[in-house]
Amino acid sequence: ANTNRARFLTHSGKPLQMEAKTHRLVFPSSSVDVVDPACGAIVLAKGLTSSLRGLRHKQKNGATIRPDLAVIDDPQTDESANSPEQCKTREALISGAILGLAGPNRKIAAIANMTIIRLGDLAHRLLDQQLHPEWRGVRFCMVYDWPEAKDTLWKQYAEIRRDAMRN
Repeated sequence: ANTNRARFLTHSGKPLQMEAKTHRLVFPSSSVDVVDPACGAIVLAKGLTSSLRGLRHKQKNGATIRPDLAVIDDPQTDESANSPEQCKTREALISGAILGLAGPNRKIAAIANMTIIRLGDLAHRLLDQQLHPEWRGVRFCMVYDWPEAKDTLWKQYAEIRRDAMRN
């Protein structure tokens, strides 16, 4: 798809002022006569270790807006989880740069989904209410309850698959 087309989209003859690029999506502005909560919203994808401080977007009307929501997706790798120094660095980036994106004396909402790889890693530390009371973490099990057929059908499946792989 040609992302350049978004700039030329119109509604009732008015330009939508939309933008679609590799790492940024700007939804149609509120100047359109359609009322929608997503009007003017901006979705920006950035890496955790990229330049984040002072992030802002200048709208067509000249107003400058700052982020009010951060979605943090898997901020650690197996390698970084095993490095106390990298865990500390990433923890500081999240606590400082990301949670400070809204600007001075402004609040930001943040959601982080991550997997605890080892005790003491970044995910484990952010879920610790003593260390980070600003986060309300919820832990989910990978499997809550194994099916009753795991000792019958799954074993049969595993045998059939092994035989097929050998052949």
